[in-house]
Amino acid sequence: MTLQGPRLGRDVLLELLQHVPRQSDVSALMRTSKQLYEAGAKPLLAFGVTLTNDQQLQSFCDFISRDASMRAPSVQRLHLKFKLDPESQWDEDDYDEDDDRYEVEDDDDRDDRARREATANANQRSGQTPPSKAALDKLLKILPLIKNMEDLRIDWCEEFLGLKKKLVEPFISFERLLHLDLHSIGVLTQRILDETKSKPAEIDLSFTSDERYDTPELIPCLSRHRTSVETIRGSNAELGSISEPFPRVRTLALRALCDPDLPSLHQGFPNLTRLTLTKLDIQSADRMRKDNMSAAVSSPWGVLDHLYGSPEGLYILGTSPRVRKLEVEDISQSKTTFAQLHTVITEAHPSHLVLHLESWGSYDVKKVADLLPSGKLEVTHLVLDMSPWVLKGSAAAFLSGLLTLTRKASLEFLIVRLGRPASVEDPKSPGPVELDGSANRKLIEAFKSTHHSDIVRQLADAAPTLEHVVLEVVNEEARYWEVRHGDGGAELKELEGMVGRALVRAEGLAANDSGSW
Repeated sequence: MTLQGPRLGRDVLLELLQHVPRQSDVSALMRTSKQLYEAGAKPLLAFGVTLTNDQQLQSFCDFISRDASMRAPSVQRLHLKFKLDPESQWDEDDYDEDDDRYEVEDDDDRDDRARREATANANQRSGQTPPSKAALDKLLKILPLIKNMEDLRIDWCEEFLGLKKKLVEPFISFERLLHLDLHSIGVLTQRILDETKSKPAEIDLSFTSDERYDTPELIPCLSRHRTSVETIRGSNAELGSISEPFPRVRTLALRALCDPDLPSLHQGFPNLTRLTLTKLDIQSADRMRKDNMSAAVSSPWGVLDHLYGSPEGLYILGTSPRVRKLEVEDISQSKTTFAQLHTVITEAHPSHLVLHLESWGSYDVKKVADLLPSGKLEVTHLVLDMSPWVLKGSAAAFLSGLLTLTRKASLEFLIVRLGRPASVEDPKSPGPVELDGSANRKLIEAFKSTHHSDIVRQLADAAPTLEHVVLEVVNEEARYWEVRHGDGGAELKELEGMVGRALVRAEGLAANDSGSW
């Protein structure tokens, strides 16, 4: 005789669907019964939709079409993540026998065709097949039914629209977009930017870095949104001339920018609070710094909440703006990098400082002691983000460097990150990291949780102002410590993980609080 457990009521099952942490789990539950299949569409689509190949696109369109009145309103986030060759596709509706693309091939044409075929074969093997005409026709029919789109992301946007130019109109028709993220900007994509019925507060534009084309300008592409956009991210472009300011922009992130100049940033974004400058095209850091210092009169920004970039990228700003949180990436151990880093820290006067050591090559642990400049610092919160695959040297030398570093500032909050810790919060977190031969195993072993109380005590003795210490070590749960200083020395108390994580988030120092791209 088979015993069966009590059946859950429909209302209970529907409520459970709202709390399933993974989209794949919702999908699996939907396949268990007709009732759950019908009810699961909304929670399934709430995770957002990411499409990378033709099969996924057709399946999505078919799924929406089967009950469009109920399902289409639930689509709020769509990411079209197709990998397309800029020269391999065109709209069949635009076929013209006189078009140059149909002329007899020469040697260069054959080389290009061979390259495109190789790319197509590679995409086929990886499952990233381009959308077919049939799939695009289906998409053209369902897009007008989606009225609540808030987040739209299109990789290789110009190439995607080139496959079916009629798609431009339904993308323009979205009225509730809050976030618009477009990669590869051309004539068709610019139409979406210029004619959209939405006023997105957040716009990401990534231009192609193909050397065959002139370097594009970011600002002219955004003129339609000058008075409404609040966050701008742009890459592989020049800033462009700015005739009128963007008064509502608070966050500006620029990647692979050509010749950034501080006066233009001041003029165009007078109310900025967060600035990110990464992977800049810098010919001469000292010359660009000198030019910015001579051209910039005074900053309208006051104190920025967050400034992020490489030592060189922040150094060329001239006199760095004062900031609450300074975050520096790709810190190599060269003398030039350290000199630029020290200048930026000294000029910015941050209270919160996050330092990301470069994540490749090798890094002498003894250099950790020299990350902060000498002299009086205002840094009270310090995060050191370092890879145990890069750090070379003994655990004793590394700890000695940490102790020297903590004595250079009146630290209250210290976070030491050695690789990605195990996550107890995020169900989507990947599993343990494999420690290959390049990892500094002795350093990892010396900083495991069994040694934390001793390490924290040494840090507390070195920094009498220290109140909290967080140690994050690869494949281990992060540990959070409270330090109280008294006449009898430092008293240590380990905090519960939930309390510790809340403290870190409150200070804006969690790993996902980074201003990186």
